Amino acid sequence: MRITRTLSTLIAGLGIVASTLVFAGNASAITGADFQAGRIIDDGVFFDGYAMSAQQIQSFLFTQVPTCDTNGTQIFIGYYNGTDTSVTPNVNHSKFAGGHTYTLSDNVKRSDLDNRYPAPYTCLKDYVENPTTHENNIGRPTYVVPGGMSAASIIASSAQAYNISPKVLLTLIQKESIGPLTTDDWPWPNEYVHPTGFACPDTAACDSTYNGFYNQVNSSAAQFRKYTNNPTSYNYRIGTNQILYSPVTTTCPNPTRATVNIVNQATADLYIYTPYTPNQAALDNLYGTGDGCSAYGNRNFWRIYNDWFGSTLIPNYAWSIQNISVNADLGNMLPGQTATFTYTLMNTGSSTWSRDGSNPVRLGTANPQDRNSVFCNSTWLGCNRPASMLEASVPTGSTGTFSFIIKAPSQTGEYREYFKPVVEGLTWFPDSTNNVYIKVVPPVYSYSVKGQGAFTDSTKTTPLDSSQLSPGQSGWYTLKITNTGNVAWSNSGANPMDLGTDGARDRSSRFAGSGWLGPNRPARLIESIVLPGQDGTFEWSFVTPAANGISREYFTPVIEGVTWLNATGLNYYALLNGAYSWSLAGQYAYTDSSMLTSIDLANLRSGQRVYVGIRAKNTGTATWYSEGIYPMHLGTTHFIDRLSPFCDASWIGCNRPASLKNASDASKTSVAPGETADFGFWYKAPTKTGTYYEYFNPVAENITWLNDLGVNHYTVVK
Repeated sequence: MRITRTLSTLIAGLGIVASTLVFAGNASAITGADFQAGRIIDDGVFFDGYAMSAQQIQSFLFTQVPTCDTNGTQIFIGYYNGTDTSVTPNVNHSKFAGGHTYTLSDNVKRSDLDNRYPAPYTCLKDYVENPTTHENNIGRPTYVVPGGMSAASIIASSAQAYNISPKVLLTLIQKESIGPLTTDDWPWPNEYVHPTGFACPDTAACDSTYNGFYNQVNSSAAQFRKYTNNPTSYNYRIGTNQILYSPVTTTCPNPTRATVNIVNQATADLYIYTPYTPNQAALDNLYGTGDGCSAYGNRNFWRIYNDWFGSTLIPNYAWSIQNISVNADLGNMLPGQTATFTYTLMNTGSSTWSRDGSNPVRLGTANPQDRNSVFCNSTWLGCNRPASMLEASVPTGSTGTFSFIIKAPSQTGEYREYFKPVVEGLTWFPDSTNNVYIKVVPPVYSYSVKGQGAFTDSTKTTPLDSSQLSPGQSGWYTLKITNTGNVAWSNSGANPMDLGTDGARDRSSRFAGSGWLGPNRPARLIESIVLPGQDGTFEWSFVTPAANGISREYFTPVIEGVTWLNATGLNYYALLNGAYSWSLAGQYAYTDSSMLTSIDLANLRSGQRVYVGIRAKNTGTATWYSEGIYPMHLGTTHFIDRLSPFCDASWIGCNRPASLKNASDASKTSVAPGETADFGFWYKAPTKTGTYYEYFNPVAENITWLNDLGVNHYTVVK
C-alpha cells in the first residue's frame, strides 16, 4: 500500500512547535518554576568548546538511537493529522502536519509510507559528510564518503572552532529539527536540510545557501560566536529587555511581552537566535503545549539540556586548578627556607572575580578554613591569607593568578598545606581535594671526592709526580667534590665554603703557598653556588717544606661559621728524596690463579675475571714488608689512589688490588733490596665496553709511593 502524506515546514527561529518526545533515561526533576527567563544558561556552560570529545558525542548519539531502523521494517504507529483526535495511540510527531492517519491495525511498515522518502534511512549516529564537497551518505548508510566526517566530528570541530559547547549544539539540533533528528531512528532526508534552523527567519523562507548538516551546525556555532563578539549589535543584550511571548500578538491579551533582565551573554545569544520567552501556560505544561499565545523554543532548549546533561547553571563562585608551580623541592625543604608558589585558577562560576572592592577574591587557608598556617611569613596578608589575586578582575572562563612565598617552619616533619579562594565578606569557594605536600628536613652537609690533581703550575698542563719532590719545590693542587648533602654551597656571603686543614683541624700547614686565604685555608670554592648533586672546585698553590721525608697534607671543606663537612681522609701525598725505588721485572695475565693458561687482555668480555700480576724488583735501600705498619701494596695511579673500574671483591680495596709476595720464596713476608716481589690479583672486566689503560704502582703504606714507571695493563673490553 502506497500512501501520500503532507510534511510540515517548521520555522526554526520561531520555535513554536512543542516536542512531546520523552528521551530514554529521562529522570528530570525540573519544573516550570525552575525556569529563569534572564538566566537560561550560564556562560561557563555555553562557552565550553571542549565539553565533549568527538568520541563522547558519538557515544551520546548511540545512546539516543541504539538501533537505527535503516530499512524501515518497523511497523508504523499511527500519528494523527492535527484535527482527528480519535486515533489511538494519539501521538503527535513533527514529521507530520496533516494528511492521513493510521492505527495499529493498519500494520503498515515505515518504508511503505511515502515513495518520496523510501528506505534505507541514515540515522544521525551513522551520518557522514565531506565538509567541502558536502557529499554525504543520506539514503546509503554504509557508503564510505571520501574525506567524510561523522556527525559527531562535525559537531566537535564546530564547537571547538567557536568555543560553543557541543552539548549546546546537540540541544539546538534536538529543539530545531524535524524528527527531531537526534532521536529519530528513521530520519528522512529533509531532516538534514535545516537541523539547527540557521538562516530560517520567522518572516521568510530558509536561505538555501546554508542547507545541509555541516553548513547548519558550523554556521550556528559561528553565529553564536558572532553574537558574543558583538554584544551591542543585536536586539537582546545583558540588562533589561522587552521580549515577546509569541509571534502572535493581535489575538493574545496584554501583556504580549515580558520584561526580562538578561544576566549573561549566553542567555542573550539564545534570545537573539530564538526571540521569544515562554509564557506561564508553556511553563505550566513543561513537556507539552501551553496555549495559543505560547512559544516553546527557549523553554525546550532549557528543558532538553537539563534532561540530557544536567543543569544549565553553575554556582556563582566555582573554581578549578589549572596549574600550581613552585621554585623549590618541596620534599626537601630546610627550616627557614623559602619557596614561591604560583596558583593559576580557572573561574568556572557565573560571577566575575574582583581583586578590590568590598568583596575581593583572595586565597585563604583551608581544611579547616581560616586557620593560621605554619608557613606564614611577613609577605602574607595574614597567616590565613597568603595572597590577593594579581588580576584586577577575572570573568567566567578566564584564569586568576595568586603568587605568594612560604617559609618552612623550624620544626622538621611532613606537612600537607591546603589553600582555596574566598570571596571576602560573602562566601568561600567549594572545597577541593587539592593539597600541597611539604617535607621539612634537617640540614645535611656532606661531600664525596670526585677528583684530585697535582700539577707543576696553575696552567695545569704538566702533571706533577708527588713521589719525586724536592724541598722547597712549588706546585699546584686541584680538587673536585660533589655536594651529597641537601644544602647549597656558596663562595660568598656570611657563610662561604672554604677548604681547611684537617688532622689536626685548623692547624697551620707546612705547604702554605701564595694566594692562600690563611695558613689553615688554602682555597675558597670557585663556583658561586653549588646545589645538591652538583660539583664544586678548589685550586691552590703549594710549596714543599725544607725537610726531607714523607708528608701527607689533610684537608676538609668547611662552611665558615656553620660546620665542617664529613672528614673523608682527603689528603695530598708528598715524598721528599725518598729511599724507596723499583724496576719492572715482568707482567703476566692468566685465565685463573693456577697460572697455567695465559690470556690476551685485549679481548675480554664484560664481567670476565682473569688473574694478572706485576713483578717488581726492589732497587732501593729499604726492605719491603707484606704486613706491619708499613706494608707494601700495589696501588692505583694516574691519579694516585683512584678507584679502579676493574675492582674485584678479592681486592684489599678498589684502590689496592694486592699485597706483595716474595717471588722466590712464598713463605717469606718481606722482599729485601735486590729481590723481586710478586703482586698477583684477580682482574674483573667492567660492564662498559671500551679500551682501558689501567695503571698500578707499588706503595709503602704510611711512608711513600715508589717511583712511577707508568706500568699499566692495556685492556679491551668487548
